[in-house]
Order: sequence, then C-alpha cells, then structure tokens
Amino acid sequence: MKNDIHTTIGVYPDLSYVTNGVLSSHLESHIDYNECARPGRALFVDGKCEYEGSLTPEQIKEFEIKCKDIVLDKCTMPYM
Repeated sequence: MKNDIHTTIGVYPDLSYVTNGVLSSHLESHIDYNECARPGRALFVDGKCEYEGSLTPEQIKEFEIKCKDIVLDKCTMPYM
C-alpha cells in the first residue's frame, strides 16, 4: 500500500520552518491555503518547492536539499 502522507515544509522569510504530514486527500487544499493565507511563506511538498513565497532562488535550492532528509509518515492534522 502506498504511503498516503505527504511531507510539507513551510519556510518563512526568516528561514524558520514548520513541517506537516498531510493526507493526500487534503494536499490540494493545504497548498491553496498556504498560497492565500501565508503569502510570504514558501511551501515545499515532498522535497520540491510548490510555492516560493519570499525566498530567493538560492534559498529555494538550499531547502530542496535540506527537505530530502525530512520525511513524515504520520498525519499531523491540524496543519500549521
């Protein structure tokens, strides 16, 4: 059975971040919410930048590398 959890990482302009384990059925709304409600925060999904927020291209590359080591396997709802 395929893992139904996606690892998302929200990265703020000061480079602090939060992680979430998001169910596949919630992923689209999670991404939409982050783009609308947290416009300065970048969002990475399963190691790839889905929304760049206020990060520079260099910061995005740095976090894409860092994200590969962060994998969640449990739902962390309610999401932050």
